[in-house]
Amino acid sequence: MSRKRKNDFAPRVPLPVRGGIRVQSSRNGFARNWWSRHWLLLLEKHQVGARLGRGRSYAYGGQVTTLELEAGRILGRVQGADTAAYACEISCSTLTTGQQEQILRELHQRPLLLAELLVRELPQTVASLFADAGLPLLPEQRSDLTTRCNCPDRVNPCKHLAAVFFLLIEAFDQDPLLLLALRGLTRDALTGTAGTGDEEPAAVPDEPPPPEVSDGVVSHERFWGVNEEEPPDFGPAPTGNTAAPLVRRLGPIPLWRGEERFMDVMTQAGSRAVTLGWQAWAGERIVRAPPKPVITNPNLRLRGARMRIEE
Repeated sequence: MSRKRKNDFAPRVPLPVRGGIRVQSSRNGFARNWWSRHWLLLLEKHQVGARLGRGRSYAYGGQVTTLELEAGRILGRVQGADTAAYACEISCSTLTTGQQEQILRELHQRPLLLAELLVRELPQTVASLFADAGLPLLPEQRSDLTTRCNCPDRVNPCKHLAAVFFLLIEAFDQDPLLLLALRGLTRDALTGTAGTGDEEPAAVPDEPPPPEVSDGVVSHERFWGVNEEEPPDFGPAPTGNTAAPLVRRLGPIPLWRGEERFMDVMTQAGSRAVTLGWQAWAGERIVRAPPKPVITNPNLRLRGARMRIEE
């Protein structure tokens, strides 16, 4: 009988990924809202054992290379120990046309609920509207979701699917409208801006008045924009290191791919831009510091209910 070598049982180490999608929340701040905790509990009920911990490590380590969300389906690719990334898919049921109309009718009759949705809050009442329509907004049991992965692991969900779940839970926590988009209800449909094909044609604007006849002579002052008045003196520019309030209000990008945290990068860049802007406005001499490397994310695209990240 041949004796197997010890290396045959050595754990396989995933190949490193440059620019992978990674979880940005700390472990203590993960899944803060009730709807994201619901998804996390559902993942834990799958009883995947140690694969749950390895999937969490994959999600925090940036092993997910692509992630795409559309109505009824989530597609992702996760880099493991093999050269080719594994293809993962999570699918669920979507609303019928009648169910969408019923939910939209109820939401438009309750503008406060719609306003909360548009500021990334998810009231429990909205989940009740989906249940009354016949399709729960949040999956209640394992049979509500279909999961697939082409890895050789016999356990479903595997660690690759668990990594995709962790990224989705963080994205849902930051923007609950993605949950509605997964069920087929887009933001455009909520705001009434989705094209229905029944819109009235746009009104034809009136003819503009004919231009004034000029003699072709332009004065020197008019050409150069010379102003006889002296510009007002607003005093020295503020020197405070103001953070980026608008960026903080909008929150982090759901699937940021940078090596640094999105809020840290944008706060640093925004503070520097504010200081330079005040100096330019006040007419002060601007001393440019050598540029620091900032990791950008050119691969992120958000199109209605579709969210896609590609290499």
